[in-house]
Amino acid sequence: MLSTAQIVQLVAGGFLLALGIAGIAISYLASFRIRKPAAELAKRVIVSFFFFGIMGGASEILTVLWDPNMWVLIAVSVTLGYLVMAFAALRYLRILSGIGGGGKKTQTTVKEKLPLPQTFMVSTPEEAKYLLGTLKEHYEKAILAIGRDHPRVWKEKYGVKPDRYIWLTRIEHPSAVSPSSLHVVNGEIVRFLHSNPGGIVYFEGIEVVLLYLDFNSLAKFLLGVKDMVLVENAYFIVLASPETLNERQYSMLLREFKRPNVEELLERLAGVTLFGAVPPTKGPKDKPMNDTGGEEDAGGKGSKERG
Repeated sequence: MLSTAQIVQLVAGGFLLALGIAGIAISYLASFRIRKPAAELAKRVIVSFFFFGIMGGASEILTVLWDPNMWVLIAVSVTLGYLVMAFAALRYLRILSGIGGGGKKTQTTVKEKLPLPQTFMVSTPEEAKYLLGTLKEHYEKAILAIGRDHPRVWKEKYGVKPDRYIWLTRIEHPSAVSPSSLHVVNGEIVRFLHSNPGGIVYFEGIEVVLLYLDFNSLAKFLLGVKDMVLVENAYFIVLASPETLNERQYSMLLREFKRPNVEELLERLAGVTLFGAVPPTKGPKDKPMNDTGGEEDAGGKGSKERG
């Protein structure tokens, strides 16, 4: 005659078995409907359901009907199931936070096309952060970042370590290039794309470049890089905001660099819905900026011109 505790244990074991079978079936079907690398999460969930549900439930039943010492198998299966699920959850939390993964780097080839436009524009650093983090985490694409922040500050801000970083400044620094020397930046991009087929070029700092050059010079540079990455089958992401450009300038860039829905791009890249992950952007504001350059900054004396 079974005791109340044993009956409860049998019911719990049967429930775990049913849950494990249903979880495995749902995860298996889902793995065919979603893209990599989210499909990898589905596979880890299958393994977790196997240990938690199948092994855990079977062990519960066997402990009652066969050998009380089967509790050891329960402990092992539950622990393994928990570890698999925990590591999978932590991995995707890191992805959603935009933090690039470490480990051994494997360069993708030019033939491996990404599910995103080759050239496009984002309007906030937050959008760029999520995109670059996802690209680095999932596809391990080489990234050339061009920005106004110090290299250490930029890395902390975006949570991504680029393969090459160009600091737009006039002070002396190994990573520095003067904002007025776009021809030097262009040469660095050429070398980067030749060494990293299918790589990603990210450009921000339009406002600082416009302190030294007129908008036409900047536009020629951006369009030249756009044509270059199209020929090289690479990718070019530009950060431009209507708050730092006047209406005519911003409209011109929008004609050349489309403004896609970043959450849809993230969904395509990561294979999971990131609804609400990217903060909503503000509406366009006409905040004019002169086309002509402003005064040199205090670091002009230490300008580092390359090329």
